[in-house]
Amino acid sequence: MSPQMLRVLQKEHIVSIRDIQKNLSKVLRGITRVTKGSKTMGFYLANEEFEDFLEDMEASKSKKLTGRVKKAR
Repeated sequence: MSPQMLRVLQKEHIVSIRDIQKNLSKVLRGITRVTKGSKTMGFYLANEEFEDFLEDMEASKSKKLTGRVKKAR
């Protein structure tokens, strides 16, 4: 597992639909996995997390950046 993926998983909060119904603004923050029973129903990403995700996706498309990362490793 990549260090980047581990960073994302460390920031993830897990809440149930019932938790959301009780106090929406308290439980939805950062990266939140929404569950119903043992099934993942979806994810909530705060604006900052979503922007970081998009930036990472755009950077991964750059052949120049990918080449520099491979060379550095």
